[in-house]
Amino acid sequence: MKGLKYQLKNIGRDKLCLISFLLPIIIGIMIRVFVGETILPPNESSFGIIQNQTDPEIIQWLGENGVVTEYVDTIQLEEAIIEPSTEMIGVLQAGDGIKTLIAGDEFSVNQLIANKLPDMYGNRMDLNKVDINILSSTPTIDLVKPLLIVLTMLTAMFMGCTFNSMNMIGEKEDGIELVNDILPLTYFDYLSQKIVIGVIGGVSSTIITGLICMPISMDNIIPYILLVFLSGFISAMIGLFIGEIAEGLMVGIVFLKMVMIFFIAPPLLFYLFAPDSSIIRSMSYLFPSIGTFYGLMDIITDQSQNIWINILVLFIHCLFWTLLFFIVRKLERFAPLKSVE
Repeated sequence: MKGLKYQLKNIGRDKLCLISFLLPIIIGIMIRVFVGETILPPNESSFGIIQNQTDPEIIQWLGENGVVTEYVDTIQLEEAIIEPSTEMIGVLQAGDGIKTLIAGDEFSVNQLIANKLPDMYGNRMDLNKVDINILSSTPTIDLVKPLLIVLTMLTAMFMGCTFNSMNMIGEKEDGIELVNDILPLTYFDYLSQKIVIGVIGGVSSTIITGLICMPISMDNIIPYILLVFLSGFISAMIGLFIGEIAEGLMVGIVFLKMVMIFFIAPPLLFYLFAPDSSIIRSMSYLFPSIGTFYGLMDIITDQSQNIWINILVLFIHCLFWTLLFFIVRKLERFAPLKSVE
């Protein structure tokens, strides 16, 4: 218990660990406060026109096909079109027809609408003669907000890796590692303390962040806890690797940033670009954070049919990283000593 108290005391002294613990919580609060129910682009098109320079017939027709916003002059209209956060299509009257203005960075569907809009307006009378049947579809799932939440949760889980690596490197630089060698403390007990503190830090940061910004149904409580605990354990083990192989603070920070990139970036890329049934999606489970990412996305989107597969994958990763760590540690102990000339 004294060893655990000492490790916990070190957390309060390490600013990087405190930042790793608090940053996901702060981001979770921001997601809860500033991000609405959906931040996907609206289904309706947005048109901008200039006041007193557009016929009422054009305004009425545009209003039937989207949202119309009036601007005082051309400068304000162009500023609204260029603004990256909008998908505004500028509409100017050209004789009996119209012409459109776009920035060029809009979604492809809005660029297509802008290109076809003058022809659609010119043929509007013929379009009224066409019978249109609107087919019902399932509601579009908001993917942006869940992605923000899950990426924030992954960052919170990474806290255990940060603590273990920075703490072990700090002990090397301060000479505490030499003191640990003569204390009545076995190496297994030493690792157990590191793992326990790393898991506690990562799990507590993740759960607090999840309570703030992630909706969880009662049916998913147990899978959620298992996902968080197993992910925290994997993060703590990876932190032990960094702490063992890094000889200095700067080297440790470089390793830590590289691991963090591989911890967060691959899940996002595979989720967005790899089809569900593809072999690439299956191979992506080789990354330790993939199971966590898919599992949390399944919980948020209420698609929990594969969540236990993700938990099993995380459990296998726990066994693999633990076994690999002790194998590497054993090989280091039996490595030949370098001769000093």
